Amino acid sequence: MTVKESHIELFRKYNFNCFPIPIRTDNTPNQKKKAGDYRYNSDKTAFDQAIREDENYGVLPTEAGLNAWVDFDDKEEYRFFAELMIKEKYVVSETPHGWHIPVINLGSSATKKKLHNFSIRDKALIEIQGTKSYVVGIGSKIVDSETKEILEYKSVGGKRLWDFQGKSFDTFVEYICNTCNVEDKKKSNTSHYQHLRNKFKERKLPTKGQSNDYFMQAGVVLLDLGRNLEDAISEIKIVFDEWKESKFYTGRLWSDEVKKIEEVYENKEKYSLGSGRKKGGGDFDREGVVDFVLENKIIYSLKEKDGDIFENENGFLERINDTLSVELKKKYRNMSEMDYKAILFSLRNLSPDIPKTNKNHIRFPTGSFDITVRKLIQTDELADMGFTQYNYLPKTKANEPKEFLNFFKDYRESDLPRVKMALRSVLSGHKDFRITWFHGISNVGKSLILTVLSRILGDEYALQVDWKLFFGDRATESKANNKRMVVFLDVPDHEINVADMKGKTGESQQLVREFGKAGKQHENKVKYFATANKLPVIKEDDKNAMFTNRLSLCRNTREKPYIFDPNMEDRIVENEGEKILSYILNLSDEECAYEEQKIIQKEWEELSEPELNWIESNYTESDEESDKKSVRQMLREFNETVDYKRDPKGFTTSIKKLGYSEFNGVVKFIKIKPKPIAISSKEQIHQKSIFKMQDNTD
Repeated sequence: MTVKESHIELFRKYNFNCFPIPIRTDNTPNQKKKAGDYRYNSDKTAFDQAIREDENYGVLPTEAGLNAWVDFDDKEEYRFFAELMIKEKYVVSETPHGWHIPVINLGSSATKKKLHNFSIRDKALIEIQGTKSYVVGIGSKIVDSETKEILEYKSVGGKRLWDFQGKSFDTFVEYICNTCNVEDKKKSNTSHYQHLRNKFKERKLPTKGQSNDYFMQAGVVLLDLGRNLEDAISEIKIVFDEWKESKFYTGRLWSDEVKKIEEVYENKEKYSLGSGRKKGGGDFDREGVVDFVLENKIIYSLKEKDGDIFENENGFLERINDTLSVELKKKYRNMSEMDYKAILFSLRNLSPDIPKTNKNHIRFPTGSFDITVRKLIQTDELADMGFTQYNYLPKTKANEPKEFLNFFKDYRESDLPRVKMALRSVLSGHKDFRITWFHGISNVGKSLILTVLSRILGDEYALQVDWKLFFGDRATESKANNKRMVVFLDVPDHEINVADMKGKTGESQQLVREFGKAGKQHENKVKYFATANKLPVIKEDDKNAMFTNRLSLCRNTREKPYIFDPNMEDRIVENEGEKILSYILNLSDEECAYEEQKIIQKEWEELSEPELNWIESNYTESDEESDKKSVRQMLREFNETVDYKRDPKGFTTSIKKLGYSEFNGVVKFIKIKPKPIAISSKEQIHQKSIFKMQDNTD
């Protein structure tokens, strides 16, 4: 058994969570800070993950284990402490820059603590890692990003684990502070504790990890209110007694809290709230919140004004600009909108750039789906797309989204490969040069397939928008950046500009200019859809480009509207969401295909210019100049007999397209086509007998 294997076995025995982390290459920035990948998820990290010999590993304390790690970040300053532990045969890891020492059997669960000695440096010298932070395990190796030297986490002690014999975590912190001459946090930064002062003002009890600072900050509040020491102690004692009866009590003695309160009153200038306020009277520690986010999340950002912030969410990047504000507001109730903007500014500039992602991978909780091999795989690579709320399901009859697939019955059999190809393109990660049109009469559910999938994808990946607004407003158009699916619902045929379609579907890189900003190139991975009752007419000059590989047509043939069900979409999304995603991913190449050019052109023109067939069916050329017909009369006949309202200009264009001459609204050399002469059944029998006699004679 190797050193690494033996220590993994030991740590797991004492309820530490050991999990794999990738070995970083020598050109990976911040490799020692950002070692974890999707397999690390703070205190939700899965237990008993397999760790390959060619992987490093992290060791994470757990709630159940009542354990922690002490991370000494100055090797020489704390060599004395490490050597004492080594002498007693305790587990000690010598790291590239310091020491790691585990501790077990605490009386309460551990939280992250930063301990300082400001006479040496401002940055924390010692960190105690709680249940949300890990250390790199013994036997792991990394490559220094500057010297390219291989650095190892070495075992320099024995196999005993430091047992704190059930004493509280707060007592353990105090022991480290006293032994190593450090203090818990920067006491002069009073705004860092604003949330605890607010909690005391509301007479809310301290919860896990707060008691060490809570009662001291209670003293600060009462000092600021002008209470004398005796009254302050009496008032705080009431809260302490309530806390002592709660589930959060850690075993701390009241006498310890009295000393903290006395320290506040003996050092009034140091603890006065007035001396620690920011200019403008604010009392919110923005940088403290920034530190909290950077310590507890793996985030990346776009380095531009108002650029998005992304979190590594178990193997894919999820935009968190909006969700982070909700999360932080719940934690820091006095955070203002200006505070949050300042926090985003700091995060944007302190976090790494967005790393390269694999466009062929879609991340699910159980692994990444590789669209090139059409199966779930285990990989360290960041996926380009991901879902935390849905699982991937294998292709079985039971996993089919039955209610969703019921909509497919409304389409012609020849259209189904086109529908499936379009849906698969949404999840392909690559540009699809066609815009797929779903055509049908009103209220027959032609858009249901698209709206359901849009809701499953969510705002992160899908956009439903008005055609005219999208192409006429930069801010709206820019919303398609990084989307996988854009749906134009119920597009009027007269608003279509073919140049718009060609530009959006034909470029792999899209230049987008947001209002008030310079244009930027974005990779175009969007699959575009449109739904319409009428299709736009494609001009002759554009037909070759558009019908070759820019358009696809799916015809909804349903004639009766669906019975109105306001809960239908909600029900399908909730009940069949992961089945729908899995169904699309499981589609085979044989099931998916776009139509050929001659087919799309014929079908498109039949629907976009139905007057062509009508004119050919009802009129024919004449040699007589006296044979003529007014365009207005022909158009009235067409509109009365065909369920399609055509405008005069378009109708006239179609007449000329068929070779007829039109002048001042009159078509010359045209006459009504003769109706076929009906043949009676007796005549048909007589003709057949003659043909048969002729065949026998031959």
